[in-house]
Amino acid sequence: MSSSITRYDALPPMSADDLPSAASILKRLVDGLAFRYRWASDGLSRDDLAFTPCDGSMSLGELLDHLRYLARWLQVNVSAGLRGDAPVTYPECCAELPDPAGDPELLREQSLSAWGALSDELSGASAEDLQRVVLVGGKEPTSFPFWNALNGPLADALTHVGQLNSWRRQLGRPAPKPDVFRGRPPR
Repeated sequence: MSSSITRYDALPPMSADDLPSAASILKRLVDGLAFRYRWASDGLSRDDLAFTPCDGSMSLGELLDHLRYLARWLQVNVSAGLRGDAPVTYPECCAELPDPAGDPELLREQSLSAWGALSDELSGASAEDLQRVVLVGGKEPTSFPFWNALNGPLADALTHVGQLNSWRRQLGRPAPKPDVFRGRPPR
């Protein structure tokens, strides 16, 4: 098992020195999302990726791919903003990712690697650092402050992790059930 996947076997503990700040709250949100994703995507097979709950819906594979793109887009732009570099559009971030060729473990690894890198970037960020982060999105590329990540891609990713769990139950292959409140792996 790869390090990105095992990183989120359990929710990383918060240090007693971690005072609530914008960055530490965002870091915890990202870690909680990655922890839920790690277990919702655990044990999927190539065949599972074709499942779709109804016509017009994404398949499990498309859903995992979308989550991978959201993670990468946020991670790349937070990193760019903290360095003072220009933001990268969603399509540009998507084009940079290697093709997982229908391998659910590679999809998971790439997603969890991006969530982990994003969490690491947020570790030392100040409020001033976050003000430099810009997201470029929308049908007509528009710049948004990092705070739009909360109601945009982070909320979207949480919704999709819930869909992963729901669709797996419909498929007859429910995901393992971690203790999400305490951040502990399934027993």
